[in-house]
Amino acid sequence: MSGHFLSNGKSFPIQAKPGSAEQAIEVILSPGLAKKYVVEKKDIPKGIPTSWRDDASQKTYKIKWLNNFGLKPIGKPDFVPGKVSEKYELLVEAGEGETLFYYDEGVKRFPPGDLERPGNMPGKLAARLDLGDPVIGRG
Repeated sequence: MSGHFLSNGKSFPIQAKPGSAEQAIEVILSPGLAKKYVVEKKDIPKGIPTSWRDDASQKTYKIKWLNNFGLKPIGKPDFVPGKVSEKYELLVEAGEGETLFYYDEGVKRFPPGDLERPGNMPGKLAARLDLGDPVIGRG
């Protein structure tokens, strides 16, 4: 991922639900998005798939859904369905060899161009996304 904006974006920590298997994540909005949206925690939906098969490599990934959040226009009650006008960044704890997934009408793997391990943050994965209401997982 080129030019990630961890240093100049607005951070929205999304906490894990107490007593759950969730993991805290961080959502970082660019200054332009932070003027339009707030980020709020949501519950992880029940019944979403816990595995994904990569047809190209024939590898099946077990997915642990970490957290769920949504972007809301400032002053409005509803989460944004679909895409927002530009990508924002996520910061998630992940071990070596793990990758990130999101759920949006099916399980999707973050493409390599939208995923990186920040050199100054061992054990973290940074990813870019432009969806208003995703569930985030790793596998």
